[in-house]
Amino acid sequence: MRYKRTVRKIFLSGCIMALLLFSIGMTGCSSKNSIVGTWYSNKSDYRIAFYEDGTCTSGDNDEIINYKQQEDGTLMLTWGLFGNQRIINRTDDKEQALEDDEYYYLSGNTLVFYGSECERR
Repeated sequence: MRYKRTVRKIFLSGCIMALLLFSIGMTGCSSKNSIVGTWYSNKSDYRIAFYEDGTCTSGDNDEIINYKQQEDGTLMLTWGLFGNQRIINRTDDKEQALEDDEYYYLSGNTLVFYGSECERR
């Protein structure tokens, strides 16, 4: 009997420890610099939403666009019947992203995308 209780305690302790480590690891993955969320332009009605499933919608027509964010931050966008593609590079220079729509800027709750400064809400 005593042996079974000890094994059960060790097993439960191991499960709790594994859950704690998993939750700590997942917390590290959800950084403030995630592009996932709905972004609203500060100066116009422009809106873009990036979802965790790798899709995004933009503007009023809500056309579904597939995106993939590379390890270096580069965004690969694919949309339409013929698989149109667009590559947008990440930059740490906000001004560069405002001036050149080949770049986007992401920091916390600020996203500059296609030359428009947006805020996550």
